[in-house]
Amino acid sequence: MTRKLSKQEWVDLISEFERQGMTHEEFVAFHDLNISTFRSWLYKIRNGEASPSREISIADVEFVEVKGASSVDSHFVRIQMSMMTIELQSLPPARWIAELIRESSGIISC
Repeated sequence: MTRKLSKQEWVDLISEFERQGMTHEEFVAFHDLNISTFRSWLYKIRNGEASPSREISIADVEFVEVKGASSVDSHFVRIQMSMMTIELQSLPPARWIAELIRESSGIISC
């Protein structure tokens, strides 16, 4: 294969390899891959060093204003990202939210 594959492309290929039931040699010959590179990615993915994940964009974040029934819990902010929900008493600075999204992109996988 002449072009360099992305991490996600390798994750997809390894996933396909595990479904196919071929030997390493058969799979790399079929896909025109370098066997050493293939094995390196195979072991990285199996060991969790290159786990599949995707970037989180601001479009993946939902902001919801919730008004409580009593004055005790009158307002709080809920930030939802994929399967993670964070509730705060007030809206934090935009920079803090951006950093949260950036840091969470390595944790949240889809």
